[in-house]
Amino acid sequence: MVADALGVSRADFRRLVEDRERAVEASFLIDVITALVYEAGIDPQWLLTGEYDAAMHRQALLIGEDRSARGVRALRAFVLEQYCQLQSRAMFFGLFTSKLMKSRDVRRSMKTR
Repeated sequence: MVADALGVSRADFRRLVEDRERAVEASFLIDVITALVYEAGIDPQWLLTGEYDAAMHRQALLIGEDRSARGVRALRAFVLEQYCQLQSRAMFFGLFTSKLMKSRDVRRSMKTR
């Protein structure tokens, strides 16, 4: 099975693929993405965002050339770093958008007075 080839839990992998209602555990997601990058050479940025990034893909492939346990750890750290950067950007954008919407609401309420 795919989970076995990636070296991840079958039950957790099945939940990741089949259960769209349940939140995905970030640590397991990082493990699966790392395994896909390591075993199949897939661009981690594409897996995380749906957008291809040639530079990131090359960097991941270079890290993945180390086929030892150390290489897997380095690749996982790289994927985790990319994930955290995306999360930070998403949080910033969410906060920025929230503040922007509040300021617009305040301006609208002042105009209607």
